[in-house]
Amino acid sequence: MVKINQSISIYIFILLNLSCLLFVAVATTTPVHLNSEFENININNNNNNNNNDNNNFYYTYDNYVTTQYKSNTHPLKLKSNSDRSSSSSSSSKKDKPTTGSSSDDDDVAIFKIVQITDTHFGEGEGTDWGPEQDANSTRVMETILALEQPDLVVFTGDLITGNNIINNSTDYWKMAVGVAMKMGIPWATVFGNHDDLASGVNGTKFDLLEYDISLGSYSQFGPNNIPGVSNYYIPIYDKWTNDIEVVLWMFDSGDGECPRFPKEEKEKEKKPNQNQQEKEKVEWMDPSRITSSSSSDNVPYLCNFYITGNQVLWYYQTAKELYAGADNLPLAFAYFHVPIRQYMWVWNQQTCYGSNNDSVACQAVDGGLYYAFESIGDVKMVSVGHNHGNDYCGLFGSVELCYGRHSGYGGYGTWERGARVIQVTKQKGGPISYDTWLTFETGERLYHQPPHHPDPSHPQQSCTS
Repeated sequence: MVKINQSISIYIFILLNLSCLLFVAVATTTPVHLNSEFENININNNNNNNNNDNNNFYYTYDNYVTTQYKSNTHPLKLKSNSDRSSSSSSSSKKDKPTTGSSSDDDDVAIFKIVQITDTHFGEGEGTDWGPEQDANSTRVMETILALEQPDLVVFTGDLITGNNIINNSTDYWKMAVGVAMKMGIPWATVFGNHDDLASGVNGTKFDLLEYDISLGSYSQFGPNNIPGVSNYYIPIYDKWTNDIEVVLWMFDSGDGECPRFPKEEKEKEKKPNQNQQEKEKVEWMDPSRITSSSSSDNVPYLCNFYITGNQVLWYYQTAKELYAGADNLPLAFAYFHVPIRQYMWVWNQQTCYGSNNDSVACQAVDGGLYYAFESIGDVKMVSVGHNHGNDYCGLFGSVELCYGRHSGYGGYGTWERGARVIQVTKQKGGPISYDTWLTFETGERLYHQPPHHPDPSHPQQSCTS
């Protein structure tokens, strides 16, 4: 575990534009050189004056939406072998990464997460091939979940292809989460950029998340005074002490129809060294677009097309409050759909492990999330989806940046379908660690992905769209 350093000096860089969104980049004690448009503001100053004309944005985040449905509140815990169901197959235990102790030792507890991403149910509604495609996606999940027997399934967006669906998004949503639900495996979701594009009723993020929660998920509505809907965290508790041992941070990385303005060509300027960032004209969100229920008067949410500074500040403040007084930080992971641009940098600059068949279609604006992770020090791994041909991991600073594996037969690409698995292992009274691997629809596990070394002659210069 990592000790909390109370002496860290934290800064937030905020770019202001008339009638535009506030976004933040958090720096560590080593200065991060961002574009000259950023302004230094000390996050510890409680007398911040928010003079932005758009009063949708706040510095405190305590206004949560309540609905008739409540998220699953049964606590998730690390489990020893004796805690596990007798239905766990022997095949799910063989060939696992070694932990230093026998898996039969009750002084060792684990928590296993399977990440399912980009299933794209409903893509072929009204076609002959659509139902077959969805059936194949269901088969992939059945195979992987039966093999791995996880403690939690995390769906990282694009569960459905909403833009091809009329009026019955919730039917396809239930198909996507139905395998986990039928197998009695807890699950949680974050949104992708295709989930809320359906026409007709019950297709907004609010509708879909409310429906997901009604089915028994661990998903939650985030604060309604920051952009995005699925911003929340899930604590996982120690088997023996009931302390929070692991935290999963869930972020809404963007709405597929959130308008942007002005629509300008990005000005890219090549820099002489890797520490300087590309300059670009920024496309801003239209603050008039909201995400609310299509069938009720519930409080609306502001849309987003990247993880904004307000979401980053929510994470920073919530983490500081959650960890206040702790001698050690929990081990934390973060899940969202669209990668941040550090995924592009780590591929360009560091040895990575896995495939990049798709380039990196990262978020259009860097809201500062990576720097907040470094500042707090809890998040050790991030896993995303969105780019169906990518499954690599790379260490950038102290954070491992990973892709999942395209899990569904919907969406583009014919690469073999699969899922990313994370297994957390805790010795009783001792350290905590994690392993990650890929499991494919064939049942094959890949523990050691092939290395890729940086190629300075062919770096990716900017986020693809």
